[in-house]
Amino acid sequence: MLSRIKIRAMAWAYLAAAIPCSQAYAQTVDNLTTPPNRTIASGQKITVKGTRNPKAKANTGTINNGGTITINKGGALQIGQTPLTVITLTGGGPLALAGGTLKGIETKARDGTRIAVSTLINDNNTIRGTGTITTLNLKNNATINSNVAGATLEISDFRIINSGTLQASGGGTLSLFGGGVGLSGRLTNKSNAAGQGGSLFAGNGSTVNLDQVAVEGGFLDTQGTGTINGTGEVDLKDLTVNGAYNVGARTTTGISGRVRNNGAINVPKGGTLKGASLINGNKVNAAAGAKVALSSYSQTGGITVADGSIQSPRIDIEAGTLTGTGSLTGAVAVTGGTLRPGDGSPGILTINGGVNMQAGSTFLAEIDRNPAGPIACNGLGCYSQLDVTGGARLDDPTLSVMLDSAVNVGDLFAIIDNLDGIPLDSADHFAGLFQHSTFSADYGGYAYQFEISYDGNAISPSQVTFSGGNDVVLEVIGKSAVPEPSTLGELVAGVMLLGFGVVRRRG
Repeated sequence: MLSRIKIRAMAWAYLAAAIPCSQAYAQTVDNLTTPPNRTIASGQKITVKGTRNPKAKANTGTINNGGTITINKGGALQIGQTPLTVITLTGGGPLALAGGTLKGIETKARDGTRIAVSTLINDNNTIRGTGTITTLNLKNNATINSNVAGATLEISDFRIINSGTLQASGGGTLSLFGGGVGLSGRLTNKSNAAGQGGSLFAGNGSTVNLDQVAVEGGFLDTQGTGTINGTGEVDLKDLTVNGAYNVGARTTTGISGRVRNNGAINVPKGGTLKGASLINGNKVNAAAGAKVALSSYSQTGGITVADGSIQSPRIDIEAGTLTGTGSLTGAVAVTGGTLRPGDGSPGILTINGGVNMQAGSTFLAEIDRNPAGPIACNGLGCYSQLDVTGGARLDDPTLSVMLDSAVNVGDLFAIIDNLDGIPLDSADHFAGLFQHSTFSADYGGYAYQFEISYDGNAISPSQVTFSGGNDVVLEVIGKSAVPEPSTLGELVAGVMLLGFGVVRRRG
């Protein structure tokens, strides 16, 4: 026969599962099992406390969720009741937040610092919806998903080891906030045994926001118009950016270790990206008024837009394009790819620290002649110019001139201005273009002949001489019509017939 104690325990378990959603109550259990499905309504709280495990020196327990657990607004599921509690969420069923709270407990160190001491291991379940997850040590081996359009799932005051995916999808927002006093947000991404997982992901039309959070390892991924935003102070360490990451205005994103960018890192006006090593393989955009300050910067492909300030002891451009109208401070080495002053139109790019352009790289100068005469400036009616302090080395790079307008014979364009007067080495030149060599560029049906000088003088943006200085200057010395395709074809045919006739006469 069953004892009275056992009968009462069974009756309480039955009644707890059957309590109407509208009735307020608080229930504490060692473990939790579904089905039956559980809905925790407003004013209701279930605490899963586990049982003492001497070997683990902690309370341990399980939430075996083979059905569905739903936490409504005002309801709470609490992990742990005493310090050092470890609860495993298993069973594969969803834990759905519908405005409710999933939380742990905290204790205080001797100095008053708050410490989260509850741990939830998400073994193979999906935690989804909108609401709050707070004060937890969380080991995620599956998925946490903010999947409600226009709503936010906030994770605050946490430590997360993530071998699965933390994501926003379906127009939802996932907010990771580590601003609690004595508690910070720390996310460590680690791949699982299959080499997968460890990702922070924003799906199409969805957003992930980071504020006072450190992210180490793994991947920052986005899809379509999804973005990951640093809305507060953020530290990124030893990870790969595969999607769109936006530094917040008037905030700082720090880099520790080495970060590789295969996506797009955007630094807006007032934003700062600083720290250790960044390897760019796709796009880094430093807007006007932005600051990038790193111990190492290199580019293996893609584009760097330097409309703001980029500072690094050494800036290596191995491939892709370096462009912009801002400044770079450091020794710039262009071993491949293209250096293009301007930002989609002519402009002035400044390098403080010297530039070394090597064979295999290209210098692209864009010229749009102002009606009043040539002037180096930003935008339409200007021509591109590279301003350099620390000297320029031209070790056989290619010169490419793009004409956006007609030019006049006698026009002078100072495409490289050595601001501190350091002369080019006598052996320095563009590929195939020695002192006073000529070349042509086409525009509007005309071929314009240019002559190059490596000792010109850029006196001001609109005042240039062809000699008497240490600057690279182009002078327009001629103009000729480019034959129309049909005329060119007739000319080639005529030459072929003439050659045939000469051969016949020789026969």
